[in-house]
Amino acid sequence: MAVGDRLREPATAAAVVCGGIAGAMAGALSNALWALPVGAGVLALLLGVRALTVRLSAPSRPPKPRPAPEMPPLAGPPSAPRVAERPGEPGGVAVVFVHGLFSSPDVWSAFHRLITDDPELDPLTLLYFSYSSPFARFAPHRRIPEFDDLADDLKNYLEVDAAGYSAIVFVSHSQGGLVVQRYLARMINSARGRDLARIRRVVMFACPNSGSNFGLALRRWTFLWRHPQERSLRPLDGPTMTAQGVVLSRIVHATEHSDIRCPIPVFVYAGSDDKIVTPPSAKSVFPDDKAFGLPGDHRSIVRPDSAAHRSYRTLRQHLLTVLKDRTPGPAR
Repeated sequence: MAVGDRLREPATAAAVVCGGIAGAMAGALSNALWALPVGAGVLALLLGVRALTVRLSAPSRPPKPRPAPEMPPLAGPPSAPRVAERPGEPGGVAVVFVHGLFSSPDVWSAFHRLITDDPELDPLTLLYFSYSSPFARFAPHRRIPEFDDLADDLKNYLEVDAAGYSAIVFVSHSQGGLVVQRYLARMINSARGRDLARIRRVVMFACPNSGSNFGLALRRWTFLWRHPQERSLRPLDGPTMTAQGVVLSRIVHATEHSDIRCPIPVFVYAGSDDKIVTPPSAKSVFPDDKAFGLPGDHRSIVRPDSAAHRSYRTLRQHLLTVLKDRTPGPAR
């Protein structure tokens, strides 16, 4: 049958017409789906250009200020103010406080407050020797001072800041006691024993006179082994033991003043709960009548919380003794 004859049949003709319509609709739908994302992109671009034009043509306004955030209160107990030198009686007794390793004069804030509030101790001048004792030093142009450096620094401090006082009392904590001993030994070895006559007393709290074993294995295997002050705190450190020998033989057990001797009472105190500097180390080889125990650990022994604390009552007794006895000659 010819094509023309098939188109004359109604069913065949309808099928051909429907197929043509379906093909046209499919083509139109395909074109619409392809144009949809393109049209959406063009519309978004036009809206963006419009918004930018409106923003640029609008007058500029200053930004709305934001409220400043509230700062947290400064850390630290309000009852422990930063210490400052307190003048007392001109030419009288000066108390020179010497702090320990990784510390500062602020360790004496409790003593400072109690002494300042004590009217019987008003004649005293309170001085605070400060020295560099960082945990580490990373600046290539700076170093951590050794004990000999600190001793010489203390000597200059006494000759400048404490030059006008007739009597001096050393009060030290931890490593500070070794710094004081190094100063005394270097003065004796320089034949300047007579220049030490105005030092009326030395009171050492928790001084590692036989070294400190606390964390010793870790200290030996970390970068702290390069810390010169930490090395001097190790048991049986040569220069530390040598200086202590000079102090014991020519100061503690001395009976007369000379160029190489100067009798000065030296008292050592150990914290009963102290594991950093144990009582045997703090008392070491000092005479039994000059070595005592106190309640507390390495920190609390120099942090008396009231005038009734035994650490404060002990120091107060020493200071009153010096105030009452300022006559020339060997101290008692």
